Amino acid sequence: MKGEATSDKGLSDYRRKSWIWRLEFDTSWNEILEHVGPPLLDEASETEVAKYLNDLGFDLARDQPANWPNEIDTVSKRVVDDSSVNDVIVQLFALDLIARGIKRRTQSDSNRYWVLTDAGRDQVMRLRALRRPSPAVLETRRRAVLDGMTVPQLRKLAIDMHDLDGKGRKQELIDAILIAEGHGA
Repeated sequence: MKGEATSDKGLSDYRRKSWIWRLEFDTSWNEILEHVGPPLLDEASETEVAKYLNDLGFDLARDQPANWPNEIDTVSKRVVDDSSVNDVIVQLFALDLIARGIKRRTQSDSNRYWVLTDAGRDQVMRLRALRRPSPAVLETRRRAVLDGMTVPQLRKLAIDMHDLDGKGRKQELIDAILIAEGHGA
């Protein structure tokens, strides 16, 4: 996705300068669908889709520091390119994840509307639904707490641990670390 970020710098409101940076950031179609999917559950206009893509683009640019200029103090405006919005809509349409909206609107409404297809709804639910941790993850977390292990100790254990039993024990430990750090359920 491509976009622009505008930053205002200056000594006062009267002597403020605006700077515009062109940003490019990597993402996946699933990440895009996860972000723009909820408003598409019940028809959304292309303008709304663009708004959600702007938010996603800003988050992605912030999370990919190599793309974010050091000179930006605060961002006053951010815009994802129209071509990126069109690319997203075309791709989601081609993947049969969205369809044209069919709700009746006033004649003066010239917006184009989109809605998730059944396949799109299913995919958004897979991406967004909160999952309960497996009993093994909860047990690993409980044992770690009882043993007084710190997050760094859990990390070292995860590195040293091998998936000898073929049941994903290493992944369960990694999940427990994420939970202990507050990144999981």
